[in-house]
Amino acid sequence: FEQPDGSLTVTVAKGFPLVSGADSYPLKLQEGQVHWLNSSGAAVDISDKIGGGQLHGWLEIQDEVLPKYQTELDGLADAFAWAVNQVHSQGVGLEYFSGTVSGAHATDPSGLLTTLPMGGRIDTSKDFKMWIQDNRTSPPGYDAVVIDLDAQPPSASPLTVAPSGAANSVLDTYTFKVSPPGAVIGADPVEITWASSAAEETIALEPGALPLTIAVDGMQVEFSAATGALDEFTISTDAQGVPTASLPSDSDYWTLDDFAAAFNAAVGARFGGPVVAASVADNRLVFSAQSGDYRFAFGDDGFDDSGLAAALGFNTFFAGQGAAGISVNGLLADKSLIAAARIEAASGEISAGDNRNALALADVQHDTYGIAQWTFARGRAATSTAFTSTLEGFHGRMVGSMGLQALRFYQSQESAGLMVNSLQQQRDSVSAVSLDEEMINLIKYQQAYTAASKLLSVSDEMLIALINSR
Repeated sequence: FEQPDGSLTVTVAKGFPLVSGADSYPLKLQEGQVHWLNSSGAAVDISDKIGGGQLHGWLEIQDEVLPKYQTELDGLADAFAWAVNQVHSQGVGLEYFSGTVSGAHATDPSGLLTTLPMGGRIDTSKDFKMWIQDNRTSPPGYDAVVIDLDAQPPSASPLTVAPSGAANSVLDTYTFKVSPPGAVIGADPVEITWASSAAEETIALEPGALPLTIAVDGMQVEFSAATGALDEFTISTDAQGVPTASLPSDSDYWTLDDFAAAFNAAVGARFGGPVVAASVADNRLVFSAQSGDYRFAFGDDGFDDSGLAAALGFNTFFAGQGAAGISVNGLLADKSLIAAARIEAASGEISAGDNRNALALADVQHDTYGIAQWTFARGRAATSTAFTSTLEGFHGRMVGSMGLQALRFYQSQESAGLMVNSLQQQRDSVSAVSLDEEMINLIKYQQAYTAASKLLSVSDEMLIALINSR
């Protein structure tokens, strides 16, 4: 807009000036965000304040559209890989596994199974089952080992928390985290960090006799036991601020070492020795047949699987995560390992020509799954809602949504173009040069010049005639 002295002021995003009289203020793109630089050169992030124009369009694509579809595509790829892997992991190829087989997926340094890339999909209310083939006899002998994942793991010391009093923040959820990883409340120096929707704090606790109590935003939180492996929990408050703790279940405390110990104990009890042993290397589980006389395989046609084998990365069809990361398991270069069959639950044997697991893999396309639909908005946290559909149905919805988004952008561009043209015509009608009008004026001036020339010519002739008449 124009100032009284005739100078111009150009602003962007809620009044931040780009030009004010003789002064200018540049914009800078830094780490995907638009920053306005003031007169001292200090940067102010104005990305969330830009509500129109090309900058808004670019930011919307960068911060909202692309993250949405990338995240949903990754979710679809992970759901597809998990569905196939869970079925494939419970099948068997032409023969049992021999030698040493390492899981494809690793936990974090805590070793917790819940920290596997697909650890959240393990159903600990179900079990893990391995069949072991003994080739010392002819025909071979078969026996199975089952690990109950719903039980408390051997090394777990589950967190025990008792909140009391009334919290200052009602209808809220307080999130607690105990650090450092592996520390045990009462035995080690720890820090307890809590956060609600309104406040957060870190409290240091020195070693001491249990129970230990801390004050948290009006509440009293008493610890009578804690684990060094899983130290996260929440406390929810009702309309009066009365707190209720939500703690991890016993089964959430399973680690790779716990599982290996339970598996080795079960095998020893069943076979009298470690004919197949479980160990941990590089935060991955490893199964090893101790001699060429023994082989192993997973699940059978009568077993309701927990998904642990698939989460650990044993006998899976796909490796990796995300749309850009999944690939066919390299072990399947040996086609005999493609798990098209299922073990007979009654005998442990593989029937010739069995294709039941191959048919189950084909049926994955007809099953429904809950996959997250995402909403990204600049300046706000991303949110998601569950969408239950077949894998193909979710892909179709995602592609359709993308098409509608592209149509919206096209229509918006077209509408803006029409508006710009209309404004240009209105401006031109007032202040711009009209070629038709200028051509008319040119012809008019040309005719006037011709008439003036003719008058001068006639006047000259008359003057000459008068002079000559004397």
